[in-house]
Amino acid sequence: MLDNLHDFFNHPLESLIYFLNNPTIALWGPFVGLLACGMGLPVPEDIILVVAGFLAGQNNGKILPPIIITYLGIIIGDSLIFFVGQKLGRKVMKSKLAQKILTPERLEKAVNAFHKHGIWVNFFGRFLPGFRAAIFFTGGTLKYPFHRFLLMDGLAALVSAPLFVWLGYWAGMKFSENISLLDHYLKKTKAYFSLSILIVLIVVSIVLYIKSKKRKEIEAK
Repeated sequence: MLDNLHDFFNHPLESLIYFLNNPTIALWGPFVGLLACGMGLPVPEDIILVVAGFLAGQNNGKILPPIIITYLGIIIGDSLIFFVGQKLGRKVMKSKLAQKILTPERLEKAVNAFHKHGIWVNFFGRFLPGFRAAIFFTGGTLKYPFHRFLLMDGLAALVSAPLFVWLGYWAGMKFSENISLLDHYLKKTKAYFSLSILIVLIVVSIVLYIKSKKRKEIEAK
């Protein structure tokens, strides 16, 4: 059992493809996995998205069903964290399990980010695996409007879900037996994707800073 878990966390891509390579669970398995990721399972979300696309491509299936199912899995998983924060808040943080997933340092950074950037925290939080759960949980704890959370999280998921499912689908069609090559393309895509998000984040931060500075100058007059 321990060896199986060790192999899974060291080679999640290969393990998920092997485990989900069954018509009965190939579509809904990633959905359940994304719900678990939303609740703190330490598996990269993009790997599950890629696997969902890969299995569809390998079996010559359609790409739209895995995109829709994984998108719903992302949104529902994120919303669960938000509602846990909204309804239970600090009570949850007293448990040892929650403190391991949502460390005090991450929560403090999430709170500061909400106060500083508001609604945009939910959008960019989707692309920060280490802080994603903390940001969504904090949004609920701070009684942030759910419709705003859903809007920003939904828009962000419209970027990540189709992109990584398509990458897996393409690889499943072209390299169905070469998982190592798929892993190579995944790492390459993630690097470019992360760099793009970082650039956008920097630009948005600069724009918000300039607007804030101008507003303070106007108020000072």
